Amino acid sequence: MKGPAATVRMSGLADLNQETVQLRLKVIPKLSEGVAIASALIGGPLAGVGVLAAQKLLRDPIEEASSQSFMVTGSWQDPEVTRLAKTQNKTDAQATEP
Repeated sequence: MKGPAATVRMSGLADLNQETVQLRLKVIPKLSEGVAIASALIGGPLAGVGVLAAQKLLRDPIEEASSQSFMVTGSWQDPEVTRLAKTQNKTDAQATEP
């Protein structure tokens, strides 16, 4: 899912008969435009353009560093949401995805 504030990547299982889920979510906020606008307001238009250009080139590392991963398990009525540590994001990715 893509929205104006973030991209959400989702993988896992949803059991329609049992009404349960086992999902891994990764929320990646969109930071580049906001930071560029703030830079332009503080440092002037030239600074804003420079920051925007740098962020477009370095977008993936910045977004990856600011992303958060979650595991959602349980019933639809009472799901359990667990925030995953940054180290778990990479090491558990293969184990939790179907």
